[in-house]
Amino acid sequence: NAPWWPEPEDKFSRSDRPQWIEETCIWGLTGGGPESVVEPTKRFAEYMDLPTAVHWYNWHQIPFDDDYPHYFPTKEGFAEGVAELQAAGVPVTPYINGRLWDTDTESFATEGIKYCTKDREGKPYIEVYGSKQELAPMCPTQEYWRQILYDLVLRLVDEVGVDGVYMDQISAARPRLCYDAIHGHPLVGGHWWVDGYWNLLERIQAG
Repeated sequence: NAPWWPEPEDKFSRSDRPQWIEETCIWGLTGGGPESVVEPTKRFAEYMDLPTAVHWYNWHQIPFDDDYPHYFPTKEGFAEGVAELQAAGVPVTPYINGRLWDTDTESFATEGIKYCTKDREGKPYIEVYGSKQELAPMCPTQEYWRQILYDLVLRLVDEVGVDGVYMDQISAARPRLCYDAIHGHPLVGGHWWVDGYWNLLERIQAG
């Protein structure tokens, strides 16, 4: 009964996945501006001579793991680079983080603080990665946060023309036991964490 279980079961596939994902044999992972991504990826796909897609990091002007969730504007020529790769038969999925807000941004002080996960003392949980920035995991039950991610994905699809968007951490990082009673979910643990992401992903799929 798991909602992610393939259907039909005998094919281990899903009807809500695009055909290019089913056919992709190899993924490239790269990052930076189009000048460092497009031609190397095209050569890689040509050399492999198999259906290839690319996972594109650092397409934005902000540093990696810094100033999230303010990804726009993109690096110059990003949209044109996406189109060139697609013309070469390479689908493009850029990276965003689906879980973190940079706490030293003005927007966190005014808005993000309301919707991040809180510990039992009411303080935001903080996570630090290679950028050394203090990043707050956001509560996926909060519509304000889900709307930010929804708008980001739809903007990448509609304005840039990407084939998909990789939202990091939503299934690869642990849930936080949120004690913020204002959020409206049962305190601490529960399936509300996964439910919040399902709500987001279903909206994106329908959008």
